[in-house]
Amino acid sequence: MNSLKISLALIILLISFQPVFSQTEVEPWGNITGIRIDGQLMEFESNISIVQKGWSQIKATYKERQRPKYSRKGDAQIISSNLDSLSFTETVTDTAKSSAKVNVQLMPQANMFVEGIYYTFMLPSENYADGSIQLNNLKPVKFTATDIAFTKYLQSPAKSIEFIAQKQGLKITFENPVSIIIKPGVDNNKKFIQVFIPMQTGNLEKGQTISKTFLVTASGPVDKKPITLSLNTAITGRPFKGLGGNFRLQNPRVDPQVIDYCLKNLRVVWGRVEMPWRQWQPAIDSNPIAMAKAGKLPLHVKESMEMAQRLYKMGMPVILSAWQPPAWAIIGTPKFRPGPDGVWGNPLDQTKANEIYKSIADYIQYLKDEYGTEITNFSFNESDLGINVRQTGEEHAKLIKELGAYFVSRGLTTKLLLGDNSDANTYTF
Repeated sequence: MNSLKISLALIILLISFQPVFSQTEVEPWGNITGIRIDGQLMEFESNISIVQKGWSQIKATYKERQRPKYSRKGDAQIISSNLDSLSFTETVTDTAKSSAKVNVQLMPQANMFVEGIYYTFMLPSENYADGSIQLNNLKPVKFTATDIAFTKYLQSPAKSIEFIAQKQGLKITFENPVSIIIKPGVDNNKKFIQVFIPMQTGNLEKGQTISKTFLVTASGPVDKKPITLSLNTAITGRPFKGLGGNFRLQNPRVDPQVIDYCLKNLRVVWGRVEMPWRQWQPAIDSNPIAMAKAGKLPLHVKESMEMAQRLYKMGMPVILSAWQPPAWAIIGTPKFRPGPDGVWGNPLDQTKANEIYKSIADYIQYLKDEYGTEITNFSFNESDLGINVRQTGEEHAKLIKELGAYFVSRGLTTKLLLGDNSDANTYTF
């Protein structure tokens, strides 16, 4: 026990004397979400914005809107990506405890007729609405000032701009003076103060290279009140039974190797497989069970069913999830990526609810009859977002009631998942 205490003490000492790096939180697609000071996050968000002529539309870097490449090199986080015809490389380097240097290089891949390209900061209104802004060394002005006074104040080019509030502050320092634009904004019902920093105003030409560098410094009080932890060894939690795995077959070259390794080396106790619904019943008037019994089961469907059977034979409950619906079951043209409005997927066609329920139940019945495999749960993958079936919370609740009742009428024990969500914070869905 004494040797254990000594070892723990040495570990704590080693941790205590390590320099604190990577205080800036950067998402893989390039948005900064804040800077931590002594572990406490000073919250804001940044993005790269393409602003169309007349500010008619703004398209910005956002989760799952791009295919970025993220890497780290020492204290630097490097993101390379594309937004429409704009290629960019963003490098965010921690320079001090509460500061980061941001360098953005823009490389248009085609001529772009736009209002401009801006690096945008979004400051939470709940933190900054009662605060003030200081341009260079001018006297600060409150955010609550009149529009005329505020607009006049921002006419001066900024070598630095500081946002001062009770809970936190943010200062941006530029290599060369720039003209700042500030506008109100709303995202997911949350209000922001948007700060637009021009990287290029006006049109861009293919092959043009633009580079901007600035320093971002966060500030604010850090909550250092002591925390008391109590450990009650008389009350134990549930035992750790093992891991759940998503065994959707997407990459024929590498997926089988990864699956074999995981099933042989990890304690996998729950499995999730794909229902390739689009291949199972491509036409509403087709009979997929008859086609399958006639030896015309599509290869991807066959392999997905065999995957479910493999997991079931290992003794684990199996979740069946559908990604891509057949065109007849949805409203609109099938969408496999977000549209210009950023919206994913398609809603189900409620006028074909009976056909939809039968198609899904037929798949589960065929698995049971031909593969000896019982499906524990069914879901549409991330239907709150729409990958690729999109539902409102009310539509999802209706599906659970109606499809669940249909399963019962068919003698199936399969239940529906309450939440197959895009993120853990979408609890309202």
